Amino acid sequence: MRQFLIIAFTLALLVFQDATPHCYGAEAQDNADIELILVTAAGPSLVRLKVAVDRTPVTEAWEKAFAEIHYFFDRDGNGSLDRQEVSGRLLSDFVMRQWAWGQFTPTSGRTPQWDAIDQDRSGEVSVEELSGYYRSRGLGRGVITIGYPAWTLQLTEALVRIVDTDSDGTTTRQEWENIGHLLKQHDANGDDLIGPGELVLQAVYPGASGSILLNPTSLDRYDSEQFQRLPALVPEPSDISPVWPKELLRRLDANGNLALSLSESGMDSQLFTKLDGNHDQALSISEIAHWRDLADAKPITVAFSDNTAIVSVADQADGMPEANLPYRLLKDGLQLSLMSSPGNARGEQIAAEKRLSAQFDSIDADKDGRATSEEIANSNLLEFARMKTIADRDGDGVLVREEFDAWINCHQAVAEAHVFVTILSYGQGLFELLDRDRNGGLSSSELLAAPSILEEADALDVNGTLATSQLPHQLHVVVSRGMPARLLSGTTTRAPDWFAAMDRNQDGSISRKEFLGSEEQFTRLDKDGSRSISVLEADCQ
Repeated sequence: MRQFLIIAFTLALLVFQDATPHCYGAEAQDNADIELILVTAAGPSLVRLKVAVDRTPVTEAWEKAFAEIHYFFDRDGNGSLDRQEVSGRLLSDFVMRQWAWGQFTPTSGRTPQWDAIDQDRSGEVSVEELSGYYRSRGLGRGVITIGYPAWTLQLTEALVRIVDTDSDGTTTRQEWENIGHLLKQHDANGDDLIGPGELVLQAVYPGASGSILLNPTSLDRYDSEQFQRLPALVPEPSDISPVWPKELLRRLDANGNLALSLSESGMDSQLFTKLDGNHDQALSISEIAHWRDLADAKPITVAFSDNTAIVSVADQADGMPEANLPYRLLKDGLQLSLMSSPGNARGEQIAAEKRLSAQFDSIDADKDGRATSEEIANSNLLEFARMKTIADRDGDGVLVREEFDAWINCHQAVAEAHVFVTILSYGQGLFELLDRDRNGGLSSSELLAAPSILEEADALDVNGTLATSQLPHQLHVVVSRGMPARLLSGTTTRAPDWFAAMDRNQDGSISRKEFLGSEEQFTRLDKDGSRSISVLEADCQ
C-alpha cells in the first residue's frame, strides 16, 4: 500500500500584540502533535511540529490504533472491556514502542493494571479510557529520542589546529579565508569533501543514534545529567499534568526565588505582562504553564511519498531551504536544523506480517485455517507461540485465520501511527556549524563560506578571532516514520539529470574536478565564483 506522510512543522517565536493582562487566550494550541521548547540564556522559544500520516493527523492515527486494540480485546462485542477480557493480555506501552523497530513480542513489558485503565471505576473500560491510559504512558503523538555524538570536540580541535597556520593558538578571519586551500591536503579519498575520518583518525560519524528515550510522562526525566545538558524541553500532552514549567523555571531562575522576572524570562515585555496574571512582576510555575498556549505559528511542511521527502517553507524569508537542505534556525546561541528521513516502520511492519503469515501457513499443514496449540508447540516457532497467547481472542486454544488477521490489523494500525523525532545534540560543534547541508562532509562551497558563517553565528570577536566558547549549540532534529533510515541528509535534491550524474560525491554541488565540461562552461555556470556549481545555479542555466 502506497504511503503518504505530510509533516507540518510550525516554528514560532513568541510575538504578541495584545498586552491585555491575565488573558491567556481562549484557544490553547494543543492540536500540535509534538512540541519542543528551546532554552537559551536569552529565554525560551517554541518549535511546534504538526504531523499527519496519510493526510490524517498522527494523533488521529493513534486514536484509530487504540480503537483497533479495544475492538480486538472486546470479545463479546458490547463496546466495552471487562476484567476477564483484558486480564494479563492487554498490550503494554513497551510492546507498542517495540513494534516501531520490528520487535514483535506481544507479551513483553508489564500489562496495564485494571485500576489504571478503568478510570471511572465503572467496571468497564471504554475506548476513551483505554486511549487515555496509553496517552498517559507517552503514546499518541511521537517518540522522542536523544543522542550525543562523540566526536564533536575532537573535530573542532582538528579544524582549529589546521587553520591556525602560525601556531599562535588563535585563528583569525584571514586564516579562515584560506581554509579551503588548507584542507585540500586532507582530502585523502579525492572526493572533494572533507569528512570526519579525514580530520580525526577512525572517527565514526555522527557516532550516535537516538538511543536515549525521552519518556514524555516521566516526572524525573530531567533529573539525569544527559537531559539537563540538552538545551530543549518536551512539554507533556495537554491532558497530562505538566512538568516542563517547573524545569523551565529551574533553568532560568537565576536568583533562586522560584519565580521568573522579566529579565530572567527573556520574554517580550508584552508577553510577560500577559502571562503575569497577578501583576506581581514575576511569573510563577502556574503562570509559566500558559506560555506555550500563546505561540504564533508559521508552517513548515515535509511531504513523504515512497521514501522520499520534499521540504517546503510557507514564508521564504523565514529560511526557505535550497535544494531540499535541512531547515535551519539560528537564535540566541543555538542553531536548530530540521530534516526528514525515511523511516523503517512500514518496512518492518510488512516484514513482520509476511513472516508471521508464512509461519501460520507452515503450522496449518492441513490448510483448514486453524493453528491448534499442539501444532504450534510442535513447530518450535517461539515468536508465533507468544503471539498466539494474545491473538487467540476466544481463548479456546485454537488460533483461526480470522483471529490472526484481526491481530495483524492491530499491529498495522500501531505501526502506521509511529513517528519518531530524533534529536542529536552536537554541543558547540564547529564541524557541524560549517556543514550546512548536514551530509557529514565539508564541501568546497561550505569551506569558502566559513568566514561568513562564523560571523553570522557571532563566533568571531571584535578582532576577527574565533572564540570557540561563542559557537552556537547545535541541535539536529530528524523526523521519520519509525526509526530513521539515516540521520544525515541524503541526495533528495531536485536537480537536473546531468547534475546528478556529475555529482559523484553526492554533496549537492559540483566541483571543477567533477565537472566534465570545459573551463568556460564551468565558469558560466558558477555564477557566484565559488568554484562549485550549486543546484540553484544549475537550474538557472
